[in-house]
Amino acid sequence: MLQNVLLCLLVPITRVALKKPEIAENRGEVISELKRHIQFKSVILLQSSDHHNAWSSQMTRVQLARYLLIRFIPTTAMATNSSQQPLQSTHPGQLVVLLTSDPTFLRNVFEKYQLANVVWLAFLELGQSLQDLAGDSNIPFDVQFIVAQPSDVETRLFDVYRVAPGTPLRVQLLGALPRSIAASEQTHEYVYRRRTSLGGHTMRTSSLNNSFLVWVNEDKTIGGFYGKVWANLEQHLNFKSDVIVPASGLWGRKHINNTWDGVIGMVNRGEAEVGVCDIAMNAERVGVVSYTMQIATFHRQTPSSCSYKVFIRKGDEDVSWVSFLQAFSAGLWLAIVASVFVMALALKICFHVGLLQGKEHSRHNKFHDWLFATLGALICLQGQTSAPLSVQCRLVYILPYVLGSVLMCAYSAAVISFLTVHKTNLPISGVEQLHKDKTYEVGAVQNSSTFVSFQESGEKLFQAVYKERLQPNQARMPKRVLSGLRRVCQDKRYAFMAPVEETVEHLPYLSCAVIYLPEGLFEMKYGIVFNERSPYVGIFRY
Repeated sequence: MLQNVLLCLLVPITRVALKKPEIAENRGEVISELKRHIQFKSVILLQSSDHHNAWSSQMTRVQLARYLLIRFIPTTAMATNSSQQPLQSTHPGQLVVLLTSDPTFLRNVFEKYQLANVVWLAFLELGQSLQDLAGDSNIPFDVQFIVAQPSDVETRLFDVYRVAPGTPLRVQLLGALPRSIAASEQTHEYVYRRRTSLGGHTMRTSSLNNSFLVWVNEDKTIGGFYGKVWANLEQHLNFKSDVIVPASGLWGRKHINNTWDGVIGMVNRGEAEVGVCDIAMNAERVGVVSYTMQIATFHRQTPSSCSYKVFIRKGDEDVSWVSFLQAFSAGLWLAIVASVFVMALALKICFHVGLLQGKEHSRHNKFHDWLFATLGALICLQGQTSAPLSVQCRLVYILPYVLGSVLMCAYSAAVISFLTVHKTNLPISGVEQLHKDKTYEVGAVQNSSTFVSFQESGEKLFQAVYKERLQPNQARMPKRVLSGLRRVCQDKRYAFMAPVEETVEHLPYLSCAVIYLPEGLFEMKYGIVFNERSPYVGIFRY
C-alpha cells in the first residue's frame, strides 16, 4: 500500500522535472543568443513573490541559472519583495529576465523600478498573446523590453513599448531563433534606430516670446530659429506640440524654497513635457531638468570671437586734422622730406656741371630755386618756365614727377579709407575696466543665465562683478533684451550684457547708436530641456 502511494507521488513529479530542464534550456539559449547582440554583463532572474518559493518555479530558476553559469554568464535571482534591490543600481549592463508571465506582475515591476538603463526580457507562455502579457502596463518609450514567443519551430523576439501611458501597444519584430536576430542591437542607444516615430503623440511644450531666436505665434506654433529646429523634429519623429507660455515669461529662476518658475519650473513640475527656447546650460539647471542635444553655442575661442558681449552707447568719433597725416607713417614722411632736399641738391649740381660744359643757359642757380622747383614737381606736378637741357639734369628732374604720382595715388587711397571707416573712442575696452569704472551701471536680462555664469565662474573678476555690480541690482534689471538696449540709449553710463545674436534684430530700431566692446565674456551653450523622468530624452539626444 505504501509503495503504491509513493509511486503515485513520484510519477507526476518526474514528469514535471523532465519538462523543467527543457524550458530552462530553451530560455537559456535565447539569453545566450541575445548576449551576442546586446551588451549586458550579468543576468537577474526576477520573479513574483507568489511564485518564488513554489517548487516548480524553483526548479526552472535553478536549471536556468545553471545553464547560464556554465556559459560564464553571471546570474542572480530575486523576488519582487526581496530586501535586496540590485535593480536600483544606475549602472548599465544588466539583463532582467521576468520569469512570471502575468500582466499584474509586469505592471507592478514597471511601477516599482522604472529603469531604462537595463534590458528587460519576458517569455510568453503557450497560447498567451503579447496583449495578454502587457495588459494595461505602461512600458515606457525609453525602456528596452523584449518578449520571446516560443513555438515548435522557432522563438520569435519582439520589441514592445508604448509611446505614452494609455496609447496602443507598439510591437516590432526583432528576429527569430535559431536564425540570427537584428545585429544592430549592440548598445542601448541603438534602440532608437527602430523607434523612429512617436506615433502622433502631443507634447505639452513650454516656450517664450523672447527674441528673433524664439517666439510663439498666434496659432500656438513656435517661430524663430528654435521653431525651425522643433518643426523639423516634429516632422521626422511624428509628434505634435501643445505650446504653453509661462506666466512669468522667463527661462526660469530658482527661489529660496528651491522651487523654480518660468520654463524650467513648468518642466520640472511636469506641467510641460519639454521646454523649447534659448535655455542656457549650467550646473544649477542640470540638477532639475535634462538637456538634449546642444542647439546653439556662443563660443569663446578667443576673447574677440566670443559673441557674448558688453553693449554701451556709441561715443564721439575720433576726427582731427592730424588724422590726415596718419595715412603715411612718420618714417615715410621724413623720407619724403629728405628726398626733396636730395633731389634739389642733385639738380643744382647737375645744372652747374651742364653750365660749365656749355649745355645749359644761364639762369638763377640758387639752392632755394631748385628746392621750390622740386616741391612744385613733387606736390603739384607743375612745370617750370625753362627746362634743363643737359641729359643728366633732365634725368634727375623727372624723378620728382614720378615720385609725386606714386605718392598721390597711395595717399588718395589712404584718405578714402580714412573717410569711409570711422574710428570711435571707447571709454572702456573690457570687463576689467568696466568693473573699475564705478560711474558705469552694469546690467543684464533679469533672472537670465548671465547671473549664474558670473556666479559660477572660476575667474575672480567675474565673481567680483556678480557680487558688487549684478546681485545688488538684480531687481532693477530689464526683463527683455530690447529693454536693456533702450536703457543703454537713455543712459550713456549704462553697460548691458547680452549675446550679439539676440540683439541683431533690435539695433536698427534704437534711438541711438549702440556698439559692443571688443572683449568677449564667456561661452554659452543652449539646448532643449525635458523633465528628468521623461522617456523621450534618449531619442532626442540620439
